[in-house]
Amino acid sequence: MRREGRQFESDRVHHDIKWYNKYMKLLEFFGFLVLGGVLLYFAYPLYTITGRQDWIEKYLGPGGTITFYRLLGAAIFIFAFIFLVNY
Repeated sequence: MRREGRQFESDRVHHDIKWYNKYMKLLEFFGFLVLGGVLLYFAYPLYTITGRQDWIEKYLGPGGTITFYRLLGAAIFIFAFIFLVNY
């Protein structure tokens, strides 16, 4: 339903917020992409910094810490696309 006549201040503010939300969503999307990509690319250097995580190695086996970092990076990467399309 469209209002006839003069435009109200709240309508203009709501329109500005919608544009802000779109830009913010894109910024968050690229942030998640960067975070996921960094985890995928730097999984081994992160492993050398943090060391072996026993609770991860217990469930994923030997080398499971690096695998966990890469799986976490891939999950964040996929989450970024799901977040972008509002699924």
